[in-house]
Amino acid sequence: HYEAGLAAQVGMMKLAEAEWMGLLDRSGTRPMLREDGSLELYESEAEFRASLPGWAARERFGIGFRHVEGEEMAGLQPGLAPRFVKGTFVPSWKTVADPKLLGKAVWAHAQKLGA
Repeated sequence: HYEAGLAAQVGMMKLAEAEWMGLLDRSGTRPMLREDGSLELYESEAEFRASLPGWAARERFGIGFRHVEGEEMAGLQPGLAPRFVKGTFVPSWKTVADPKLLGKAVWAHAQKLGA
């Protein structure tokens, strides 16, 4: 059931992303979205190796990422402590700087529409 569960989760995530993008566009809040990716960090080679099955599963479902180290990792996140030996960068990851502000803006949009 593991693979079926992963496939269902990926499908829901893709639908949620599409719906959020539409809502952000309609509400004029898209500029609040940060599309600069995510960097997961590992403090040891063993910790990195332990993460690989999870990354293999993501790869099977088309989630893009790349493993990084050294200068490339430092370029993605300047000032990292030297204890981080490897990382995995997910370029499609999205965040918002202030979720509360986004929530208020989306609510204001909904109120304009009669909510």
